[in-house]
Parts: sequence; structure tokens; C-alpha cells
Amino acid sequence: MSLLTIIASAAAKVALTAKLNSPLILGGIGGTSIIWGAVEVGKSSIKAVDILDDYKKTDEIIETAKKKSEEDPEFAEKYTDDIYKQDKRKNKLQCGLKLAINFAKAIGLIALGLGCFFGAGKIQSNRIKGLSAAYAVMSSMYNDYRENVRQQFGDQVDYNLAHDIFTKDVKQVVKGKDGSESVVEKKEDVPDMEKLKGRSEYSFVFDNRSLKFLKDATANYMAARSYETLLNARLKAKSWVCLNEIYDCFGLNPTAEGQYIGYYYDKNDPKYCNTCIDLGLDAPINHRAKMGVEPELYIQLNPTGNILGVAFNESKRHKYM
Repeated sequence: MSLLTIIASAAAKVALTAKLNSPLILGGIGGTSIIWGAVEVGKSSIKAVDILDDYKKTDEIIETAKKKSEEDPEFAEKYTDDIYKQDKRKNKLQCGLKLAINFAKAIGLIALGLGCFFGAGKIQSNRIKGLSAAYAVMSSMYNDYRENVRQQFGDQVDYNLAHDIFTKDVKQVVKGKDGSESVVEKKEDVPDMEKLKGRSEYSFVFDNRSLKFLKDATANYMAARSYETLLNARLKAKSWVCLNEIYDCFGLNPTAEGQYIGYYYDKNDPKYCNTCIDLGLDAPINHRAKMGVEPELYIQLNPTGNILGVAFNESKRHKYM
């Protein structure tokens, strides 16, 4: 490989890296430029005091000459009103030009910084638009694919595939009429909980990661059902429930977005509000847990969205009631 090829390859890599990181690079340049510009504004302001002092001194000389022309007719012939106006105008122009030159560097740096920020924002905006368009295409393809699966194999197969539920041979202990026990092997739809972990932004698997998780499947399911009842009572009592309250019920750590994302309830506006909190306990994916076979549960959350405004308004309403 020749030296020229190596240099060209290295330059291409640097150019690609710069392009990929251009918003960060522009943001860094913009921030540096604005800080530097602010420093230059301070320096230029000190110099501006001297420029303005010179302007005032020159203006005083012009005004003195004007006053003398009003008192001395002979001097008035030499220092006419036209000359006075020219001197005033010239002094202002010189002062303005000096100030412009004095602050030019600071203004240029700040303008460069703002331009870099605008450029970085524009690049990010274009990238987001591109990603949104790509997501729309992928979402459409995914929906078409699921519709094809439903038409070809039915709704149940579509649901199982979408929720990582697979048909497996499951061993089950069965008691006979005489009290004897035997192991029977049969096929059942079993969700793959490992794959479901982290599948949704808000949904989660209730398993041994939680301090409130119970090994007994029936007890675990009944506990989850009681949490659902409690949360719905709380929802109707105060009109809103944030995700962190749900996480707390299941012994999970709070999240930053869990403070303001959640459910709100308004009996007068059911179209746009959640009338209840459904944890998805009756969904097919939780059938084995409901039957007391598997202790793990897939908690499916579908929050309203940002509830900060609702919570604030409700607190004000109760305060002044």
C-alpha cells in the first residue's frame, strides 16, 4: 500500500468521523466561541470608555467653537453653521466606527458561536426527520407483517410471536383419583421471560429481581392483583398515579421519567383519560402464572403520558376546597 493511499484512507476516516460527530464538534466550537466572545466584550468595554471620552472631549471643543461663533461675529464668518454640523456629524461617525472596530472581534465570535449552535441544531433536526421517516417505514412493514401472520395463521399465533410465547413440552404432576401422583408431559404455550425483559420502555417482568417477588405462583399472582386494585383506588381518589408508584408496589427502583409519566383519571372526559390501570394480568402471556404454574408475571403498562400538569392542578384544587 502506497503512502498516498494510506494518507487518503486516513483522511477519509477523519472526514467520516467529523461528519458523524459534527453536532458535537459544532456545539463545542459554538460554546468556546461564545465564551471567548464574552471575554472580548469585557475587554472591548474597557476600551470603549476611552473612545467615548475622546468623543465627549471633541464634542466639547466643537460646542466651545459654536459658542464663540455666536459671541464673535468675525469668528462666526470662519466657523459657520455648516462647518459646525459637519464637525458634529464627523465626530459621531468616527466614534461609531471606532466602537464598531473595537467590538468587531467580540461580535464576530458570538455570531460564530450562535451560527455553530444553529448548524448543530439543523443537522440534528435533519437526522431526527430521517430517523422518523425510517421508523415510519419499518413500523408500516412490521404492521403489514403482523397482519399477514394473522390472516395466514390466526390471531393467537400472531400474539404468541409478538410476545415471545413458544409451544414447549411441559412436565406436570397430576393426581389420580386414588391420590397417586404421576408426571404427565404435554404441550403448552410458554412465554420466554428472558426475552421479554427490557422489551418495553415501561412494561417489565415481575421476577426475583424484586424484593416482593414470591416463589409461590398463586400467591404472587394474587399479590399483583391486589396491587392493581390498590392502584385503581388511588387513581380514582386523587385523579393520577405516576409510574414510580406502580414500581414501588412491585418493589422496583424508581426512575427519572417515572416521576412524571403515568395515568390520570377524569370521569367527565373518559375519551382521553384512563378509566383504570390494567396491569395485563389476564393477558394470555400470564396464563401460566394465573393457573399457578409459573411465578413470573409480565406487567404490561400503557400510561396516559405526562401527568405533571394534572397532578399540579389537582393539588391546587384540593388546597383551596
